[in-house]
Formats: sequence, structure tokens, C-alpha cells
Amino acid sequence: MQQKFKSYTRTLYSSNLLNKLSDMKAFILRCKPGSQFHFGKMAIDSNSALHDTTEYFHSDTLFSALINIVASFATDAETTEVVDLFRDNQVLISSGMFCLSHGEQDVFFLPRPAHFSLLPGHADDIKDIERIKFISKGLWESGISPVNMNDWHQEIESSHELKKFAAMKKEVQHWNLDKKHVNIHSIETFPKVHARKLDQENSFYFQSNVLLPQNPADTFDMHYYFLLDTTLDRKENEALNRLYNAIYLLPDTGIGGERSAGCGQFLSVEEKPFEFNDFEQQGYLSLGLIAPANHAEIDELEYYNTVLRGGRNTRSDGELKLIRMMSEGAYLRNIIHGDMPNVHGTNDPDTPYLRYGKPLLIPAHSASLPKMI
Repeated sequence: MQQKFKSYTRTLYSSNLLNKLSDMKAFILRCKPGSQFHFGKMAIDSNSALHDTTEYFHSDTLFSALINIVASFATDAETTEVVDLFRDNQVLISSGMFCLSHGEQDVFFLPRPAHFSLLPGHADDIKDIERIKFISKGLWESGISPVNMNDWHQEIESSHELKKFAAMKKEVQHWNLDKKHVNIHSIETFPKVHARKLDQENSFYFQSNVLLPQNPADTFDMHYYFLLDTTLDRKENEALNRLYNAIYLLPDTGIGGERSAGCGQFLSVEEKPFEFNDFEQQGYLSLGLIAPANHAEIDELEYYNTVLRGGRNTRSDGELKLIRMMSEGAYLRNIIHGDMPNVHGTNDPDTPYLRYGKPLLIPAHSASLPKMI
């Protein structure tokens, strides 16, 4: 994890003020229990070794999926208009994240902030926190973090059943987590064969899929969701309307593997408002991948991890360029806009392959930050 130390000013975050400027929505991709997804992940040797997967889809994957859907029913000019919404920062999207649901209750989980790794306390506390990969929206709003482990132990539910997830105890108090056979998602590996290869050498391979659990009915189900933030009105903007149409076609097209193989299927899309309670803000948390546009934007990044994206081998345009991006959960001092770099193939540099690296940012609670700031 990269880290830098600077001085900050604090402001009172007001959801009401922010909502006058933008309209952030959560799009829940409802999943059938037991569903499988394959989102892909960089591997040392993807031709003969494990075809790995991330646990969720990144914002660049979602961007590509939505633009491809738009291109399937719109003209080239109309598709470019949708791309320009993102290029001009009129629309921002996050990566896919987990939503855990109990009856009518939906609890939204965010990526664990990178600065949570700067931990005080004992080795046992560090081990407990490091296994957490996702924190609930309610926990983020509370400002509770590893800065104060006493509050963490008293208020946070991170039981064996939730494993990588941490939520406020009051958020999950009716979930019957003590029941048998309650679980979260897992990553399972399956043998595969390249059926269309003329040469059967190296046709056998392994593929890892995300497998959602089949929990008892009175506990919780797992779904994916992503956020969309815009200042535009769908009724007044045709390009945004096309984008919304693409979102609601996701159950028909899927994300994360071939539908014919039983992967990447969603039951439905449900739209909900996404707002934060008021709290004292200090900086921002990124919920998507970041491709900084310049050195000034890099300087605004305080704590972050990186990930390699691109590198896919296309049939016609050759191998796409690799790019290193900042992962979800990066902590920033101020707002940046990021970039959409072209990772065009080696055979055809004139055919663009845009990698979406414009972060959707949410306010950070000042109480959650390391004391060294």
C-alpha cells in the first residue's frame, strides 16, 4: 500500500447539500442464490494456468459492458454521446459491490478503505481487521474504525458467519447469524476444456468462479450493486436515457462469464436512492478504479493499492496494453476526475479500447482516519 502524509482541513458533510448537486442511485442486481460469476483477473500464465477471478466486477468492466449494450441498439453517434457523458464527468459509476438482503432490508457494503491497514493496537486486533474486506454503509457513516478498537469490538458485527464483512450490530441483529449453513460467497475452481481449439494441446484448463451462497430463508441473500452519480435528468437527456436502458438490460446480457455456461446471470435490476447521513468529513473514498490524469491528481492520493488492468489478447487487434490503476478503497485528500486511457491493441492502434478510470467518490468520516493525519 502506498501512503503519504499531509495536513487537512475538515468540513461538515451534508447529504442535503450534495443531493442538490447530484443524484446518486444504487442499482441492485438481484441474484438467484447459488449463482456463479467469473469476472477475470490478471494471471502469470493465463493460457495454461488458473483462470482466476475477482470477487466483484470493477468499474472499467461495468463501463465496457454498458457501452457494448448501448452499441447493440444505438447508432455509432448515439453511442459516442453516451461515452461522452463519462468523458465529461456528467456521469460517474462505481465498481460492483455486495448488497446483503434480509427480507425488505438491504445493507450496502463498501470496499475496505486502504487506510484501515494503518492499524494501532495488538497483533490479534490487526489479524481481525485484516480479514475484513468489506464494510457496511452504516459502519462508514458512524466513523468507527480501527483507530478506536474498543468501539470496534462493541459496535461491529464481524462474526465467523460474515467472515470478510463488517457491519454495525444493529444492522444485522435480526439475521439469525447463529443458524447452521449460513455463509457468504466463495471462489470455486472448475476444470474446463477449450472445445473449439483445433489443436488439443493445452486445451485443458481451470477456471475460478464466484459462487453465491444458498442461505436459509430467514437469514440473508447476497446480491451485487453499483452506484451511479449524475447531475443530469434522464427525462431531459437522451444519452442518459440510453444508458439507463442499458442498465435495465443487464439481466438479459449479464456480466461475469458466459450465460450459456450458467454464469453472470441476474434476476432483475432495482433502483434505490443512495444518501449519507450528515457527519464531519475529511477527504474522500473511491468506490471505483482510478487512472490519474496527471501528477497533480496522483498527489491527491494518500493511501491506495494498485491493480493491473488490460492485457487481454483480442482476435483482430492484438494484445491490449497493460495499465496500472488505483484500486477501490483509495483515500484521497481532494476530488479528482481521473482519465479514460486508450489501451488499444498492438495490431491496430487506431481502434480505441477505453479503460474507465474516473472514480466515484464518497465523503470520508474524519473520525475514521489514522491519528497521524
